[in-house]
Amino acid sequence: MSLATLLYEKGKTNPSKAFLIGEKTLTYNDAIEEISSIASNFSPGETVVHLMYNSIPSILAYLAAFWAGSKIIALDPLTSAEDLKFILEDAKPAVVITDDEIYNREKDILKGYKVITQLQKKEEIREPYEYKDNEAGLIYYYAGIAGKTMQVLHSPRRVIKNIEESYNTSQIQEVRSVLRECPECK
Repeated sequence: MSLATLLYEKGKTNPSKAFLIGEKTLTYNDAIEEISSIASNFSPGETVVHLMYNSIPSILAYLAAFWAGSKIIALDPLTSAEDLKFILEDAKPAVVITDDEIYNREKDILKGYKVITQLQKKEEIREPYEYKDNEAGLIYYYAGIAGKTMQVLHSPRRVIKNIEESYNTSQIQEVRSVLRECPECK
């Protein structure tokens, strides 16, 4: 199960409940509709670098890549140019999704890569991809021993398990979240 599958399942029981609140409010149904129509920008198994500021389009793009069955590399939008260059050369992504601002800042490094700053609505993918247990869905780059940055693969099932464990141990009674942009971060 991936984050996209979790959204899909939750959307069946709460289609009109608010899912994202930010520059606009999206219900579960609205989010699923958006995600399923932009997911065909990606393909199962391809590596996608997600390099975007915090926004509703960023979250939708992230979930759309999961919906399509891609391997997502989630990068901090303030990643240094040197680290970004290393990660791109190491990962060899099929596509990089980013914001216009980040693209303009890093266009020299992004040259030669397929970069998308606006995901187009295409043919709808009705249901999220079902990852196999041994399939990577999320890739992080961590600074390893002696400063060597290394790729760490995570299965979508493990990501969900980590979220569940964090939620259960925190004993939070209700989860409420509002997406806010950080003006000083841009």
